[in-house]
Amino acid sequence: MWGLFSVVVYYINQKGSKAGELMEVGSTGKITKVIAHYNE
Repeated sequence: MWGLFSVVVYYINQKGSKAGELMEVGSTGKITKVIAHYNE
């Protein structure tokens, strides 16, 4: 999912757990911050 200055990646990891990662994009177009959430 895309936002104005962020991207969220939602996926099933190699262990079969759900994971979501929010990545904030800076003015240079590079990722400046990542927040990850994992479901065990």
